[in-house]
Amino acid sequence: MKAQRILAGLVLSFCVIVLSAQQEKQTFDEYRKEMLNKYDTHRRNVLEGYSEYLKGIWKDYQSFMGEKADMIPKPEKQPVVNSAKGVVLSSPWLLDTVPVTDTISLNKTDIPLKALSDLPLNKKRVYTFYDLEIELPEIEKEKEPVSFSTLQNISAYWEMMQKKHIGFQWMSGMKEIVSTYGFNDWLEVDLVRHCVNQSFTGGTSETRIVFTHFALVHLGYDVRLGITDTKQLVLLIPFRQMVYGRSFIKLDGKKYHIYYDELKGREEKTPVISTYEIPEVDKAGKEVDLIFQHPVTLPVNEWRRFSLTDGQLAIESEVSVTLMKMLSHYPQMPVSCYAVSILQPELRRIIVEQVKKQVSGLGELEAVNRILKFVQYAFPYATDSQQFGYEKPFFMEELLYYPQCDCEDRAVFYAYLLRYVLNLDCHLVKYPGHECVAVRLTCPIEGSGYIYKGAYYSISDPTYVGAMTGMCMPDYLHEKPVIECWLGNNP
Repeated sequence: MKAQRILAGLVLSFCVIVLSAQQEKQTFDEYRKEMLNKYDTHRRNVLEGYSEYLKGIWKDYQSFMGEKADMIPKPEKQPVVNSAKGVVLSSPWLLDTVPVTDTISLNKTDIPLKALSDLPLNKKRVYTFYDLEIELPEIEKEKEPVSFSTLQNISAYWEMMQKKHIGFQWMSGMKEIVSTYGFNDWLEVDLVRHCVNQSFTGGTSETRIVFTHFALVHLGYDVRLGITDTKQLVLLIPFRQMVYGRSFIKLDGKKYHIYYDELKGREEKTPVISTYEIPEVDKAGKEVDLIFQHPVTLPVNEWRRFSLTDGQLAIESEVSVTLMKMLSHYPQMPVSCYAVSILQPELRRIIVEQVKKQVSGLGELEAVNRILKFVQYAFPYATDSQQFGYEKPFFMEELLYYPQCDCEDRAVFYAYLLRYVLNLDCHLVKYPGHECVAVRLTCPIEGSGYIYKGAYYSISDPTYVGAMTGMCMPDYLHEKPVIECWLGNNP
């Protein structure tokens, strides 16, 4: 009897806990829904009154040249081990206090567009986005003002588009495309610019800039309009990650990078930029996130086959040419951001499986050095300036597309293989003018490395031809390495 009472009490307690949890979840869901509704209402109010900011107070800001990721140039030729010198030992660096690059971006909140089912359906047109043909509602054309030279004209044009819902159906279709294809923020911004350029080919550069701004603000971004001291209208775009090589202004402690009209704009080095103020309470837009949080799934692909070997290991598969073209002028960001991004998980899975089969049965250090040698020898070397004429760090998939690569590209690829083929903890490591990898082996070895949070990491350089794990290029033996961890979970 006593046992039955105890059992009944336990069942009752369990039911109370479950009911309480359900109520808490329901309460949280209701609270979340209420907050989102309030946010959505606030955002719509901001958009309705946005034209007032444009005719408000504008202030001048001095722009700055885009920062370089590294002031030291990379080696023109791929460095090779001097076998006569052998392994040079060095004292390990203690790096417990070294700042680590944080590449995790916060969960973004998409700002829903107002329901537009009551509007007449526009006829559709096909827009070209690199190799893709994308069907979207056509953007309505309205008479442009005689000139955008006054703030009143800019504000009036923005207000007219808001009242007439210009481009709203096109934007709604845009969000569907972005979601379906897995585009990240930058590809959405780039797609908007492509569509606007095609819709307003015969229009003025000012019209294209103002409408692009109108669209991006409605799509949820904290993009601003700016006017240079030579009276050019420009877009001011903030990014969640550090961006190199593009001029910017600092506004409210945040960098806004300068983008000109792609068809007719004339870029200047460091113009004075005038832009408007937005009250703190109305700053609801988001920064552009450059990291790919989800795979890109294109409806049509042109594929290019690759086959790579160093004589011992070999990999082969296909890479999307269509996607590579979309990434050809991607904004430059820290190397670890390329490592954390997800583009073609199926391609990565194939490569990991192929390499796993070929190193199975090897000891840990032997497998590490086998993969290291593969990356050193299978990929021809060239700096970005030699291959492209500008800095072009690669996402992992791009290494399999382009004929040559440099140290940072190899480091991203090699670190991925260490992590997902051998399940080893590793870091991207930065030296002046160079990027390599450090790996945490189960049994530490002699050679160059450092101690981080009590664990020893051995330098393992996929660019230094002939080097084994534990060997550091002579130029960097006495340089303190900078760790660039990536904290995301790639597939």
